[in-house]
Amino acid sequence: MHNQSALLTVREMAERLRISLATAYQLVKQGAIASLRVGCNRGAIRIRESDLMAYENSMTQQVDISTIETRNFVRVDLKHFKLR
Repeated sequence: MHNQSALLTVREMAERLRISLATAYQLVKQGAIASLRVGCNRGAIRIRESDLMAYENSMTQQVDISTIETRNFVRVDLKHFKLR
């Protein structure tokens, strides 16, 4: 289990999500994943473990299996094939 107060680099976040570094920077730039800057001038970008978990949770899709259509297939006898 990961420490929820840990700060991750963008590279570490990208590795955890299994996405490219460019995509990770884009998510940060768009504000899809909360981040902070540490240090002087522009600073280094860091992502809180808890913010990454919140993003992961927001991206989880719930599927309601009762809405999935089932198809009724008709068995067709093929004259040229014998199924064993």
